[in-house]
Amino acid sequence: MPSSTPIEALPNQSPPSPIYLIRSAIDSQIQHAELANQATLSPFGDPSEIAMSHYYTAIFEHVVCLAEFSHFRLVLTMLLLPY
Repeated sequence: MPSSTPIEALPNQSPPSPIYLIRSAIDSQIQHAELANQATLSPFGDPSEIAMSHYYTAIFEHVVCLAEFSHFRLVLTMLLLPY
């Protein structure tokens, strides 16, 4: 996904899905980790380990967002079920 694509919807398009927004956030975290890997030499450890830490953090955030979204849908479905 190119980073120059605006997140706002154009007038004739529907708004982006939550999955698209989550994937965009993960892609940006991964790019940030790759840049940190290229640009930094840390006294705290190997830069590739630091980049992998950023990568796993992004994946964890992605899973948490999906779980929260799924929980919201489940609660909404259960509330509307009697109707």
